[in-house]
Amino acid sequence: WWPILCLSFLFQIFFSQSPLFAKPRAPSTLFIPTADALPHARFLISSKMSVFQSSQFIGVIDTLGLQDTTLAYQLPFSSELLIGLEDRAEFGFQYGNELSISGKALLWEETDRIPDIAFGVRSIFGSQEGRLYGVTSPDTLRRMRGEAYLAAAKNLAKITRLHIGASVIGQIDDGQAGFFGGIEQYMGAGFYTSYDIFQRFGGLHQSLAFSWKFRDYFGISVGFSEFQGWLSHGGAFGFYTAPQEARRDGYGAPGIAINTFISGFMMPNDRESQAEKVKKMESQQFKMEKAFNDYKNQVDQLVKQVDDLKEKKGSEGSAHKDQAELYLQMITKRVNSDLSFDPQELQDLRQKLLDMGNPSTQYLTRLLATPTGDVNMRIQACILMGMSKKAEFVKPLLDATADAEPLIRREAILALGKLDNKVALDYARNMLQDPDQDVILAAQEAMRLLGTDPPPMKIKFEDKNKKPQLP
Repeated sequence: WWPILCLSFLFQIFFSQSPLFAKPRAPSTLFIPTADALPHARFLISSKMSVFQSSQFIGVIDTLGLQDTTLAYQLPFSSELLIGLEDRAEFGFQYGNELSISGKALLWEETDRIPDIAFGVRSIFGSQEGRLYGVTSPDTLRRMRGEAYLAAAKNLAKITRLHIGASVIGQIDDGQAGFFGGIEQYMGAGFYTSYDIFQRFGGLHQSLAFSWKFRDYFGISVGFSEFQGWLSHGGAFGFYTAPQEARRDGYGAPGIAINTFISGFMMPNDRESQAEKVKKMESQQFKMEKAFNDYKNQVDQLVKQVDDLKEKKGSEGSAHKDQAELYLQMITKRVNSDLSFDPQELQDLRQKLLDMGNPSTQYLTRLLATPTGDVNMRIQACILMGMSKKAEFVKPLLDATADAEPLIRREAILALGKLDNKVALDYARNMLQDPDQDVILAAQEAMRLLGTDPPPMKIKFEDKNKKPQLP
């Protein structure tokens, strides 16, 4: 099995497309540790029980030191409480005949090519595995304490999850690492099939389980423990319900394992899982890429129209007017786009428009004087007029200070301040009484640009939540 599992694991690491099992999730494997970790503040309470036949010695020891045995059913039971912390760690408490503690840290969360990787320890103070396998020897239970493991888990397409790892128990198998693995297969309607295998006491121990889960809040698993013992005894294949040789515990004895759990949150949890974050980021990236492509197509069309106008013969005045309008459309789209743009590119476009001379002056003047024109384009017209330092823009800007749109009044008085025309000073003083607070602040700034300090005054804000900001 191991070559097949390893090759499948390596193949899926490099060729699977995306992690599709979203956390939180409770694994359906029976006995192996996994790299699955509960999210922050989530708890999971489970009860585990095994049913198998083991050998019990009866009668007295004869002269040869032998003693008769008989098969008897065992039903060892253990309970467990797991708690997730900070989406990166998981702590657990187990109890059968003795208290046990476990801990797990998620070292790497699954991506398209890298699996979940976790390091953990379990069976501190007591062995839950030993309890479920019916180990009664105090010495063996003591030696089974303190298991450290490194586990990895990877989703294989949409319905399969692979587990693999290695563990060490210092006083078992001469302290050598033992490997474990497992696979979960989603069957639909909340049903899973799982298979796990691990090394212990020099042998391989396998389990096959069938599980049903309701949204990872409740689940039940029923499985065949020591699955190889159900199918084979001494190399002979068949169907067996009892061990062939005398055994004091459940290792090597075919049995039934039952696991039930309930899970929930100890407190309201608004944290997003990594899968949810990835999904949201992918959605945002898709929207940004679409917006960028739409924006790029619009700009390319405008650039093409500008190039066509440059080559246009006749109707030269109309061609220049259309060219100025296209330049201003490109400027407005860049400024109002949610996407980032090169400030130098914007500056170059503005300069190209201003360098057109008289056609651009006429177009900007006519646009600013049109109350029904596009507000964003009229705002950019004011800004361009302020940048131009041309005196012929003073009159249209003075007229715009009485515009019905507060945004136009604000930009118009700021542009007049940049043109450094003292005629605008009286207009700025009058605009200190404007009903819009942003216009008042713009008028104060214009007075400073014209070399005059605005008078001290208190601004009464009708909206207490509105914070004035200079444009």
